[in-house]
Amino acid sequence: MSLPRRERYDDVVVGAGTAGLTSALLLARFGRAVLLVDKAPAPGGALRRFRRGGAAFDTGFHFTGSIRPGELFDHLLTVLGIRGELDLLPFDPEASHRFRFAKADAEMALPFGLDRCRDLWQSRFPQEREALDWYFGALRSIAARTMGMDVGRPLAPVGMLEEDFVSLRSVLDARFRDPLLKGAIGAFAMCYGSPPASVSFAAHARVAFGFHQSGGTIAGGGDALADALARAAERAGVEICCACGLESFAPGTDRQAGAATLSSGAQVAFERCLLTIDPFAIRDLLDPLGLTPAFRERVRAFTPSVGFFAAYGIVDGAEPAGFGRSVHSEFAGTDFDAAMDPACPDERPVVLIEVPGDPAAGTPPSVSALELSFAQDVAAWADTRRGRRPPEYRAYKQTRAAAIARRLAGRVAYADRIRWVDSASMLTFRDYLHSRDGSAYGIMLKTGQYGLFGRLPVRNCYAAGQSALLPGVLGAMMSGLFVVRQMVGKEIFDEATAGARQGT
Repeated sequence: MSLPRRERYDDVVVGAGTAGLTSALLLARFGRAVLLVDKAPAPGGALRRFRRGGAAFDTGFHFTGSIRPGELFDHLLTVLGIRGELDLLPFDPEASHRFRFAKADAEMALPFGLDRCRDLWQSRFPQEREALDWYFGALRSIAARTMGMDVGRPLAPVGMLEEDFVSLRSVLDARFRDPLLKGAIGAFAMCYGSPPASVSFAAHARVAFGFHQSGGTIAGGGDALADALARAAERAGVEICCACGLESFAPGTDRQAGAATLSSGAQVAFERCLLTIDPFAIRDLLDPLGLTPAFRERVRAFTPSVGFFAAYGIVDGAEPAGFGRSVHSEFAGTDFDAAMDPACPDERPVVLIEVPGDPAAGTPPSVSALELSFAQDVAAWADTRRGRRPPEYRAYKQTRAAAIARRLAGRVAYADRIRWVDSASMLTFRDYLHSRDGSAYGIMLKTGQYGLFGRLPVRNCYAAGQSALLPGVLGAMMSGLFVVRQMVGKEIFDEATAGARQGT
């Protein structure tokens, strides 16, 4: 356990995942004395990898959208000053995502570029030409009107859009007729963990826009991004204390939090605190300071996104041709409201992620198979902890991992060469990532609802995180960027980042 070196800081940031590292780094660059604390033994949160059999496996970060030069992910890395430390690996421009719908015996691919995908889909579904013109136009419009997504323009908050109050399901049913096309559009539900009837069309569009632009990953996976962010934060003067959580706040004056007590027993004073942890944990920490009933009700209404059961394997022998150039998804049907219902009798959606080997490092090629999962699947062992679970739980994991292996055997050409080395349930993710429930994306994105974001009812406390605006690494980075802008002042922040925004 590392201990803070000072008794007082300008800013304390709680949670050293993507949002926390982003926020701490930016605050320090504005001359703030920053302490970053996290329960985990190392910074990075869900970015961190683990290793089995000589292979490295990602836990939370597998791929992202908008990865080409000048697009959003590339731009955010430039703003943070770490773009030169990372090697971005775009997927196959002709088929970055491949969807297979078993019941329809059909496959669809997503090429890079909104216009290219629109043209490809229009050639396959000519009767849907007008609807597809409207759809891809809507993706562009929503991205342009969402603060931060229009790269190169100053950040200008516009609040919630009309499309934030319309569900994706209502749009699919009103605009499209072909079930297979609806399935291809709805398949992005696997990238944000909310079914079409729950998620707003705007939230869907923000995610789909990025993946239609381009998709890819980083050489070295999530570890590379975590290490680059941590190094940059330390260079900027951030003090990082790991294996050290925040336990409680002392009451302050004028509806503010006072000193923070850490799990080490140390107390630190601060001017402001930024919480990048689970919203329910934020509520519990701040509740003794006098939260309003309205705020408590807002948090109570949050529900977790879906989760995944993961099976991890090493591919023995020569690396297959084209390996790691696409994300492969297997779906039974085309209705994702049905597929994301725990009671659905069909095979659950599976996403297969390939990671090429690194001969120089002696790392073999590997795969991660992520199958949709729900809290009910592991409810019988919810009160247990890692390393102390009964034989029935281990049998559940073995049975489910074996079923995934059998399912892929008839659908993946190199399946007979996969040596499965580990698996993880939602409880594994919960304990490993210090999350509340092991869900894949934190809070479920719902129509008319945003996650906790910006200043909280306790006046010197703020919130940021992955589901505040967007799910995943892009959303976490963007939320940190926006909240720091609010904390240091919009004019000061915009002037300091103008060069990166203009590509200089």
